[in-house]
Amino acid sequence: MGNNNNTNIEKTNKKKIMEKYDAHTANEKGIFHYGEKEYLKAEEYYLLAIEKGSDEALYNLGLLYHHTGKIEKAEEYYKKSAEKGNADAINSLGMIRKAQGKYEEAEKYYLEAMGKGDGFAAYNLGNLYEILENYEEAENYYLKALEIENKNTPAVMNNLAFMYYRQGKKEEAEKMFIKAVGKNHTGAMNNLGYLYLNDGNYEKAEKYCHKALKMGSDDALYNLGVLSEILGKYEEALKWYEKAVEKGIKQAEERIELINKWEKNNVVL
Repeated sequence: MGNNNNTNIEKTNKKKIMEKYDAHTANEKGIFHYGEKEYLKAEEYYLLAIEKGSDEALYNLGLLYHHTGKIEKAEEYYKKSAEKGNADAINSLGMIRKAQGKYEEAEKYYLEAMGKGDGFAAYNLGNLYEILENYEEAENYYLKALEIENKNTPAVMNNLAFMYYRQGKKEEAEKMFIKAVGKNHTGAMNNLGYLYLNDGNYEKAEKYCHKALKMGSDDALYNLGVLSEILGKYEEALKWYEKAVEKGIKQAEERIELINKWEKNNVVL
């Protein structure tokens, strides 16, 4: 009985403390706890902020639910935020629809978000059209996204460059990868190394793959293994592949098996 009383007192005190916060402060507290990955506390403060009239907390709570996999709740709060004119919330609804494979609905949300000035929506549209193999529209929206300089700019450059590469536009791909590399995009650094590797420019391939590796790219391990294998340095290749396997790269396992098989049968490549 005593424990229950203590619990009730704690809850009452906590409620009184929380009630002292205004909408802005409660939302800021939610943001802090979200950043600390204390999601239950963040949820409490966001709900309090919403109760006190914070429109910003509607989106933030949707983001929290989205991040923690509670998609129905995320959608509920994104929609409430979208009704208040939040372009980020509209864009996020598009992201949910895209993940569900509902591309027409995703497109509709992205276009609406773009109309409200959301540059990230242009990037998402480019990515959506690329998935749908509508490369002309994909390029169009990637380029529109690049007109709005923000934290996603290097990722847009990398995606556009890789799309160019898949289309066989090597020169355009190289130029765009180099731009992304100039903005320290790790994936672009590795992809540029991959481009040079397939182009037979092994010196540049090694240079950029090593740079990507220093920046934390696990994929660079595999590419360095391929490069070593091409150059006939099989022991070195195995070392790179083994490191790649440790990072969960399945292709590396296949290369290790093949090299071991070739060595066993004394096959010289």
